[in-house]
Amino acid sequence: MNWKTIFFVLLVLGVGLVLWLSRAPQWPVATPLPVVTKGFSKQCTVTRDTWDVPHIKAATTEAMMYCWGYIQALDRGWQMDFLRRIAYGRASEAYGSSMLRTDFFLRILSFERVVKRWMKVLKTQPKKYRQMQFYTWGVNQGFKALRSGPQRPYLWKKMGSYQPPPWRVEDSMMILMLQSFNQTKRSFIKDIKHARLRLHLGEKRYREIYGRDDQLKGYDHLIIKPGEHPLAPKTATRTAPSSVPGGRPALPRKNPAKKPVPRRRTMASPASPNTRMAAHSPLLKVLERRLMMSGFAQLQSMVGEGWDTRGLGSNSWVIAGSRSQSGHALLANDPHLAILTPSFWHEAHLIAPGFDVLGVGVPGTPLIVSGNNRYAAWGITNGYSNSADITAVTTKGGVVRMGSQSLKIERFRPTVWVRLGFLHLPIFWKSFSRTPRGTILPIKWIQGKKLFLQWSAYHVKESPIVPILDLMKATSGQESDSALKSMKLPNWNMVFADIKGNIGYRQVGLVPRRKSGLFGFIDASDPKQIWSGFLKDRETAALLNPQRGFIVTANNRTFPINFPFFLGHAFIEGYRAKRIEQLIQKTPKHTLQSMQKIQLDVQVPAAVMLLSLMLNKLKPVHGKLSLQAKHAIALLRMWNRRASRKLVSPTIFRVWYHFLEEELFRKDSASKPGLPFKVKVTPGYPAIQRVLLGTLKPGTSLSLSNAVRVSLEKALQKLQKDKGSDPKGWEWGNYHRMYFFHQLGRHRKERPPSQGVRGDEQTVNLAQSRGNGPFRVKNGPSYRLVVELSPKRIRSYGVLAGKELDRNPKVLG
Repeated sequence: MNWKTIFFVLLVLGVGLVLWLSRAPQWPVATPLPVVTKGFSKQCTVTRDTWDVPHIKAATTEAMMYCWGYIQALDRGWQMDFLRRIAYGRASEAYGSSMLRTDFFLRILSFERVVKRWMKVLKTQPKKYRQMQFYTWGVNQGFKALRSGPQRPYLWKKMGSYQPPPWRVEDSMMILMLQSFNQTKRSFIKDIKHARLRLHLGEKRYREIYGRDDQLKGYDHLIIKPGEHPLAPKTATRTAPSSVPGGRPALPRKNPAKKPVPRRRTMASPASPNTRMAAHSPLLKVLERRLMMSGFAQLQSMVGEGWDTRGLGSNSWVIAGSRSQSGHALLANDPHLAILTPSFWHEAHLIAPGFDVLGVGVPGTPLIVSGNNRYAAWGITNGYSNSADITAVTTKGGVVRMGSQSLKIERFRPTVWVRLGFLHLPIFWKSFSRTPRGTILPIKWIQGKKLFLQWSAYHVKESPIVPILDLMKATSGQESDSALKSMKLPNWNMVFADIKGNIGYRQVGLVPRRKSGLFGFIDASDPKQIWSGFLKDRETAALLNPQRGFIVTANNRTFPINFPFFLGHAFIEGYRAKRIEQLIQKTPKHTLQSMQKIQLDVQVPAAVMLLSLMLNKLKPVHGKLSLQAKHAIALLRMWNRRASRKLVSPTIFRVWYHFLEEELFRKDSASKPGLPFKVKVTPGYPAIQRVLLGTLKPGTSLSLSNAVRVSLEKALQKLQKDKGSDPKGWEWGNYHRMYFFHQLGRHRKERPPSQGVRGDEQTVNLAQSRGNGPFRVKNGPSYRLVVELSPKRIRSYGVLAGKELDRNPKVLG
């Protein structure tokens, strides 16, 4: 064979390879079209109001679902396609290598295994499956209309000839799985942080700073009060399940006269961060500590931008007719999420036989999760009961050991395609391990141990689509509660009310049933910490028509600390919930206007708790203060503790708070001997208050008064550097601004200009402020809803953050 022949063969092979790599990776076969019955018409009436919200009226449920899918695709086609690509771990195919880490993480989670099970169950319910088929048909018709029409999404235009694959029923379920994971991962993210903190600080100092439940219960505010639930008695009959790593709950005493002798617990392993170090235990080896700290850094990198979950949350509450001026029940809801472009939610009004519902849902799903119909209303917040855990486990003989349980390991090797220009390159050489109950994370850990992530959603047998469709048709509070009771996807707090005056609350989703747990990685050798099924119906959080006449949820603790089961530590301190309840009780009879006023409240809990203490600590060092500091103190003394845009005081306080927290725990944050890793210790309001009250020793070389003084001077220097010496430039709305990040990435150029916003990270009207400023706010109320449920005329007002239609966000209006 001469060189010309060889060259020709190589050329042909090269061209063939390029052609093969240039074709887009194939997607599964589309969902079969529904069998259209005689008389079915795709026609429906769609009108849009001033805010572009579609009002869809159809003669049949099937036509309504078809038109809803069609309209959603027209309004949010790019977003729907993007969300399902994320859920499947296939975003790199369209958006390149920047999405590669996300794709592999989602492939590791393997949502498709659960969705396949859901599909089998859904197909045994022909009516509901048929509705989903019609919705899917409508989505695909909408995609078809977008291909070359004037409404084609601007990002698809920038991607050239890109065409979205056909929509499937499974795609909607995958988006539900994705959103559930995104909203519940706080539980294991907080465990990662606290496992790392315990390793860094040591058990003694960790317990001093972060305390115990009984020490910190004053910072909680409960959703279910003592005596309002069979397992929340008015008097404590047992100690709470431990919230401190290494602790155990005390069981009910058989003989109250005898004082139980506490059992001393030793370490299960000198290298495990989830067990308490006994006094006689040897120090952890530096090499193992370095390896574990490196593992924590890899975990943070794997989770990505979702690592910092501060500012995520929601408010919802219901008020009985006995507390309203009209005598009818009232409901309010404002989910706190990233304010994105396009908007996180899609709003719609749907009218068909059996349906007349208005509210919002996630694009790509035919569901209204916050809204109302003619008989009932409902609202949603994050539940934050622990539904996910990371555990250090042993693997041997192809199984994961969880106490006496053995879980078979399955190896799998996903192929992730990455778009590079017009080519698609496959990455197929990475292999991972999983079990039916969770995934073994590809993180290097100490010898003989693997990190195992389990999530209760892997146990859910039926899609949440069915119960939410039932909720949308509910005609009473009891029917609302019944629908929510069958929803097992974790983990949300749902409040509801009806035109008969009933109000209620239920936490939905599977919650692991166990007697004990840890703030950190649970101990796989302790049977009390291992999941033993899930809470039974009578054990879950639920409340109907409490005597007090209102129910408030704001991601706070669900049950009193004497609740017999461990629910984790992902809940948020009860500052917002407490403030909402104060405002509810302050007004004898409420209206829609008073509900809206509560939603807009901007009293700063940190300032209420800490400012007077901070100012008092300055008195001994008053002579050392600069004139600028004395002027700032005068402003703070007159401050009403509200984060309003035109005020300077909230800016001074927030930046001062940051430097104070940094100074009070400077020694705690420093790297330890032999370890290059520095862990920032930011324990929050309770720890700072205890330092200022003298009940917690600070980690600073300065005296307490000088630490407070130095932090104030640093704050003022920072403000002067950022905004000049004129305090007028320090106004909260100038220093605290909302940025409307794009869903594809926070650094994309396609976004509207920032806006000054009021509120703070724990105000009822939430707008989180991270770091030391200027503050780039990302999270806030993504939707506001208030409803008055009169039998004659329901009054419902909803406001969506952002635009309903997905258009170039640089074009305002």
